[in-house]
Order: sequence, then C-alpha cells, then structure tokens
Amino acid sequence: MIGGHAALLAWKSGRPVKIMYDRLEDIAATTKRHPSVCRIRAGVRRDGTLTAWDMDIVMDGGAYLTLSPVVLSRGVLHAGGPYRCPNVTLRARAVATNTPPNGAFRGFGAPQTEFAAECHMDRIAARLGRDPLEIRRANAYRVGDVTPTGQTLRESVGAHESLERCVKRSGYLAKRSRYARENATADAAERAGRVAKGARRLRRGIGLSLVYHGAGFTGSGEVKLASLAALDLTPAGQPRVLAASTEIGQGTNTIFAQMVGEMLGVPAEFVIVNAPDTDQVPDSGPTVASRTLMVVGGLLAECARGMRERLELFAERPLDGAADFQRVARRFLAARGRCGSSAATRSRPRSCGTTPTIAATPTACSRTARPRPRSRWTSTPARCACST
Repeated sequence: MIGGHAALLAWKSGRPVKIMYDRLEDIAATTKRHPSVCRIRAGVRRDGTLTAWDMDIVMDGGAYLTLSPVVLSRGVLHAGGPYRCPNVTLRARAVATNTPPNGAFRGFGAPQTEFAAECHMDRIAARLGRDPLEIRRANAYRVGDVTPTGQTLRESVGAHESLERCVKRSGYLAKRSRYARENATADAAERAGRVAKGARRLRRGIGLSLVYHGAGFTGSGEVKLASLAALDLTPAGQPRVLAASTEIGQGTNTIFAQMVGEMLGVPAEFVIVNAPDTDQVPDSGPTVASRTLMVVGGLLAECARGMRERLELFAERPLDGAADFQRVARRFLAARGRCGSSAATRSRPRSCGTTPTIAATPTACSRTARPRPRSRWTSTPARCACST
C-alpha cells in the first residue's frame, strides 16, 4: 500500500516521492504475522507415546491475499511438530478479514502452528503427570521415521541430540526441580498469611520446546527459482564466492567464507566473498526463508568440493592448507587460464515423498581476470526424474 501511495503522489506531482511512516503509522498500515487459531486433539498411550494427532488451523489473512497461501502451506507442513505419529489429520484455511493484509514474517506460518503443538505437548504431560521432557523424548523423530507429508527421514535427524544438548546446557532438570520447591514454599507462605499485604507475588518457571523448520521455498519453489551459485579463483590464487545473497546483518559473508573454506581446507579469512552485484554474480534467488545458508550455502559447498577435486587432480596429491592451495591454484591458472565451478538447484523425484532439495553439478569454468557480463549466467530448471 505504501508503494501505491508513493506512486500516486509521484504521478500527480511529477516529482520523485519518498514516504516515511512514523512508528504508529507503520504498525497500523503494514503487514503483520498471520494471527491464527489452532485446535488440537491427540491420542496418547499411558507411556506418553502419540497414537493420533488431529489439528484444525485458521489463519487471518487480512483484507487481501498477499502471501497467505504460502504462509498457510508452511504452517501446515510443520503442524505435526518433530514427533512421530501413525495417524495425523491436518486441516487448514486462511480467511479474509477487515484488517490490513497479513504477510511474510520469519518462520512463515510455522511459528503459529508449532507454538500450538508445543503447548499441547505440555498439556499432555500435565494430564499424564509426567515431565514435558519425557513426553518429547518418547516421541521425537529418529532416522527412519515418516512425516505427515510422507517424507522418510533418512539422514541427519538431530531431534534427540538437540533436545539433550539444550537440556544439559540450560540445567533444565535441576532448575525445574528447584523452582517447583521454591514455588510450593511461596504458595504455602501465602496461604498461611505470612506474606505482607501488597507484596510482590513472584514465581519462577522454566519451559521447554522442540521444533523443526524447513529452509527454502516449499513445493517446487526451488525448482522454479533454479538458483545459481559459483566459485572461481582470483589471479592471486584465492577462492572467490559468487552469489547474489545479500548481507543484511545475518552473517551471509561469514558463513559463505566458512563453508567454502572448510570444504577447500583453507581458513575462512582466505576466502573472498564478492559483492552481490548482479552484473558480476549469478542469480541465487531471494535472500529469504533461511535459504542463504541452507540452499545457497549448500550449492557453494558443492562448488568448493568440485574445485578442490579439480585442483588435487591437477597437482596429483591432496592440498595442504592455504599456502599450498594458493601455489597449486596459481600453477593451475598459468597452465589452464581459468578454474571455477557453479551449481544450480533441482529437485529429487516426486515419488520419494520429499520436497525439492539442492543438488549440484560442476559446470564450465569461469574466467578470473575480470567479471563477465550478466549473460554469462544461464540456468535451466532440471526436470523431475520420476515417471508420473
């Protein structure tokens, strides 16, 4: 709406227009996170194991559609929480209301549904008279479990590892026990009238939640984006990251240098991250949805793996640190004139039940002497390999 107002004023005045809202105007007129109402019913055994999960989700889209379908989709995908359950029913809808349109906020619908799910897990623990930690331990995903969307978790399922590390570092068990005793003592004192009238009523508590979050665009979004990332060598023999992901305070330049450096066996400080000037870097897609790290970072890691293999094949031995990398890279550039690799997103077969994920294939090398124009970067989305 702000853009529409600025355009109208610019058209009528014939001059450039800049609109600056104060805080109250901003809150009143701009998009917010989608308010939601989530109703949950669960079937649970006496040992705390989930047998059924039924969840109805209503999200307030506001007066106009904007991104409600995407927010709703991601909310539903995460609505079961990181817990195995053989019988899951999820119903969700976004409704139009007479408020400013609601749109994109971090999490994109997942915080709403996972917050509700975690609250319900605590209620289950309370009903069974058990610690919420026990309920989560009994149900958290492990390798081989199947999500409500039909995806089999085949690798890197860190639910239990994350849970136990959090419990240990927070001192959860000791604090929960101590707070329960302190609160009981305070309650007893209050009932006995040993607390001064008007005294501050203070109680302590500690909470626990376990959530998961998918990165990147859901469905075939990443396939449609066909994002590209590339890595090449400078004339001095240093690796250079070429990606369009922007640094907006989340640490993009740091993580790119760290990921590439780790794959190449060199310090992060040795890696150069090129400015995301679209005349010099490929189209890596938007800087949203945690995809900078998970998707673009993954592509760059593949690029680095391909570059290292190429240089080690040239040197006929493994590379050993930054100095050795730079010597071999300079020799390679002198002999071949170029070295680089790029990678693009594509999807796995739909029949496997997973959402599209990244895969990479090193492509033709890129020149290092000077950046080439925009036309250097081309991309064709890979087709699904399934027969349907």
